[in-house]
Amino acid sequence: MKIGKTNVLVLLVLVLSSCNSTKHIPKNEYLLTKNTIVYKNNSLRSAPLEDYITQTPMPKSLGFFYTNIGIYEALKEKESGLNKWLLRVFGKEPILLNKFSAQESARKMKSFLNNLSYFNAEIEINYKIKKNKATVEYVVDTKQPYKINAFSWVSPDSAILAKIEKISTESLIKTDDLYNAYLLDSERDRISANLRSNGYFRFNRNFITYTIDSAFSNHTLSILGEISLPSSPQSNKAKQTHKQYSIRNIYVYPDFEPLLVFDYDPDTLEVSIPSDKLDNSVDKYHFIYYNKLKIRPKVIGESIFLSNNDLFNSVELDRSFQKLNRFPIFKYVNFSFTEDSVATKSGTLPLDVSIRLSRTKTQSYTIETDLTNTSGDLGVRGNLIYTNRNFFRGSEMLSLRLSTALESRTYSNYEDSRDNVLFNTMEYGLYLGLQTPNFLSPAKKVRFPKYLAPRSIFQLSYNFQVRPSYKRHLGNAAFGYEWNFGQFGLQRLFPIDLSVIKIFPSPEFQANLDTLTNTRYKDQYTDHFIAALKYNLTYNTQRSNKWVDFTYMLFRFEVAGNLASLVNDLSGYKPNAEGYYTLFGIRYAQYVRGEFDYRRFYALSNKQGIIYRAILGLGVPYGNSSALPFEKGFYGGGANGMRGWAYRTLGPGGYSETNLNEFDKMGDIKLEASFEYRFPIIWYLNGALFADVGNVWLLKQNELFPDGHFKWDTFAKQLGIDTGLGFRFDFDFFIVRLDAALIVRDPAKIAGERFVLGQTKFSNIFWNFGIGYPF
Repeated sequence: MKIGKTNVLVLLVLVLSSCNSTKHIPKNEYLLTKNTIVYKNNSLRSAPLEDYITQTPMPKSLGFFYTNIGIYEALKEKESGLNKWLLRVFGKEPILLNKFSAQESARKMKSFLNNLSYFNAEIEINYKIKKNKATVEYVVDTKQPYKINAFSWVSPDSAILAKIEKISTESLIKTDDLYNAYLLDSERDRISANLRSNGYFRFNRNFITYTIDSAFSNHTLSILGEISLPSSPQSNKAKQTHKQYSIRNIYVYPDFEPLLVFDYDPDTLEVSIPSDKLDNSVDKYHFIYYNKLKIRPKVIGESIFLSNNDLFNSVELDRSFQKLNRFPIFKYVNFSFTEDSVATKSGTLPLDVSIRLSRTKTQSYTIETDLTNTSGDLGVRGNLIYTNRNFFRGSEMLSLRLSTALESRTYSNYEDSRDNVLFNTMEYGLYLGLQTPNFLSPAKKVRFPKYLAPRSIFQLSYNFQVRPSYKRHLGNAAFGYEWNFGQFGLQRLFPIDLSVIKIFPSPEFQANLDTLTNTRYKDQYTDHFIAALKYNLTYNTQRSNKWVDFTYMLFRFEVAGNLASLVNDLSGYKPNAEGYYTLFGIRYAQYVRGEFDYRRFYALSNKQGIIYRAILGLGVPYGNSSALPFEKGFYGGGANGMRGWAYRTLGPGGYSETNLNEFDKMGDIKLEASFEYRFPIIWYLNGALFADVGNVWLLKQNELFPDGHFKWDTFAKQLGIDTGLGFRFDFDFFIVRLDAALIVRDPAKIAGERFVLGQTKFSNIFWNFGIGYPF
């Protein structure tokens, strides 16, 4: 699509001339510019009444003008491709006041308030007109709410009543609480879930009804819950009680294909797997298949939580579905049940379970090319990935990745010489990963219960990095486990994580290192070996493509060098000439490190939102290490952190630049907090107002970095502060971000001169380009 100079001028004139575009509003019509809710009392200010307003106000372009209306009026009847594009992107039909819509909103609000015990609530609508604009004001008077004075259950089924009585202490409905219809729904779900987890396969929430009696003069009411009986077959009109069901046979179809028809009978294999019961019993699974089994039956059986002769349990059913659905080899998992009307000796009705598993392709190849963003520095990356989803016939996921990356990074002054080369940083890598759906251990007899069995992870990687001042080889081998923690949690434990780092400095950089007497920073650029134990805990309630509140927490902990130190102690090895111990000829690192990352997002109306983040990190070198390894330190600055500074240029503490600016500024302690207010602007463009505060510090005083160590009485004065405005282009599948940041307080300045916002020039704006949100 070509846009000529004339069309550009036309668009510019349209934009400028339509700043007062409300002149296009028809006579006796009003542009809806705002909805407000006014409460006559404080009893319900936190209720989301805004969600029940059906007509949203007219948005402003760039948050200031109604230019979108003028563009719409000018181009709505144009037929050319360019005009249609301009209309779709920049124009918007005016939203005119609709009093019927306002009345419908008030009706919905009142219905919502009735469900929260405010049966006598009143909502008054005021229309505030100014010229051709209108604001709708909803005045809410909740009146006195109704409390619960009695709550009980009745049912012709005495067994059901006994079950409910046993769990009555967990009831969500309490006497003297305010009536809440939404809690009644939750109570219905609670009762249904409990009964379905105790054998009542046919029970559902529709059997539960409530009768509300509010004929009391003191604003109280009583609630009577009733459990109805199931309908009987047509041949027998008499009502029957709810029946409990038990699991009889479990049939598994491991290669189910719904569209294939075979002209021969399938094979059947019975597999017995020890159950989690204390009686040493086994669970039997009948595998039905037509072709050779492509996956070991035992692996599938260990992921099924339903057991023979046990009562039907919906919780176990969900667990079985979720675990089988995580198998990479299966694209479709389905459970179905066949009932038998002849009761067992225990009086329950038998259920046969059929589990149909449809397989996906075992092998795949992927080529990826994308832009990279390493804390604001851009580059390109390519990956060639091979995946095998059933490598050892146990639904093991094998991943082999060959990667290369070229980046143009901003380094300190020493390393910023690029010799007129576009990319000054290159990386080449090889990664091999294997994830199994079950627990693997060197001890063959170690067995976890099905509920606790984690997934096993093997990782091997090699990375070669080329920097202007050095070349670095990184090798890693790791083995660990991963398992879910509740609905939103994920835990990872790597008891073995081995890394070897070999560094080859350039002659010039080595000469510079040799001038240093401080071992801390010399150690950052020397060969080292890391034998670590790692643990991660992630808690994340965020849902993909949903604009809702969420909480994210990440805790990392690792300790390294203790096992290597024990080996040295037991073997009687002596330190080398420099006073350090080695393993395989390489000095090993010894440290403990922890980090906590907390984020909270509040979704507001009209795609607005508030999010804040807090990071606390601490690393302590000891024993064979005088400093944290280069890749384990904490850094400040960059597109995803303190956006007023370049990556690794903030701190430590109140340190001010000297002749050591060729070294990255690393700390042992990190404190950081960020705040963002996110809002839509126009089309795919969103905005954000943000502020960051934080710094990194050393644990101990260091002569090379004066004022760089952490002290309780001075650290608050050494916190850097920045603020700025961000622009985010949201294309659904990825987000391009441009954040403009200004330093408000610079801890590198001398005390009394650290607030620098008043001295800001346009050239002081630090631009951060990124892919995705900063957090």
